[in-house]
Amino acid sequence: MKPLIIGTRGSKLALRQTHQIMDKIKDAYPNQNIEICVIRTSSDKFPTSPLDQMGMGVFVKEIEAALMQKRIDLAVHSAKDLTPELPKGLTIGAIGSRQDPRDVLVNRWNSKLTDIPENAVIGTSSPRRVALLRRYRPDFKIVSIRGNIDNRLDQVYREKIDGTIMAAAGLIRLGLENSVSEYLPTNYFIPAPGQGALAIEIRTLDHHLKDLVRILDDPTAHLAIAAERAFLKLLQGGCTEPSAAYAQLDGDQLNMHAFIGTTSGREFFEATKTGMAHDPTEVARKVYQTLLDMGAKHLLRDDSV
Repeated sequence: MKPLIIGTRGSKLALRQTHQIMDKIKDAYPNQNIEICVIRTSSDKFPTSPLDQMGMGVFVKEIEAALMQKRIDLAVHSAKDLTPELPKGLTIGAIGSRQDPRDVLVNRWNSKLTDIPENAVIGTSSPRRVALLRRYRPDFKIVSIRGNIDNRLDQVYREKIDGTIMAAAGLIRLGLENSVSEYLPTNYFIPAPGQGALAIEIRTLDHHLKDLVRILDDPTAHLAIAAERAFLKLLQGGCTEPSAAYAQLDGDQLNMHAFIGTTSGREFFEATKTGMAHDPTEVARKVYQTLLDMGAKHLLRDDSV
């Protein structure tokens, strides 16, 4: 049988996630030979460059190119790394079960966000996290840091910075939960779209693989991520400021909480809307329109509205 080649980044977390997917495929198809192809992306090639200056898709572009060129058969990504609009010819074949979507606080005092001493130095490269931190703790000094999970934790442990914000899912998948000082509730520290979920990307016309990866799909997570990505698409090309969206299913209803703000923390527009779970795009549109009606339109470029 022809080997199935999975493309991924080479970080410890990316490989752990890819092996999780590989194991599920092997459970369903014991005779399937699987190989992992490690691909360096722009984020790996330029580890010190600010992410917000590198453009979109810095974690996935090279992997998607390999997929389009048929050097790999499928790709495993953190769903939040995907661009709002996938390259022509590619599609999301499955969304795996969602790990904890929350952000977590790690700090040298092992304190909650409200208890950290004033003027603490907190490191993050995420504009979303900067906006949320400045909203709730405007006294913090926020510095930009990059690197894999171990590197960022090391900067806290060696007291180069006082703390950082990270995705809970990554720490859990690597067995590093003991590093967490506080899990930040999603109702006020809104996660990035797709956070905690794995996306399996394939070629649109590869019908055999569509059938194969279907066993990896979590319908509940897929609907939630579809709504969050629909919100991103509405912002695409127009949002120059931090934003976030988090959707949850409740029976046949889909609830979405989202925000658009500024990194200064001075402006912050948030809304929650509910709609039918079978129409995640409409739920995203309702939230997006509500944010515009609240006054967020000036944070968007004209071509997005």
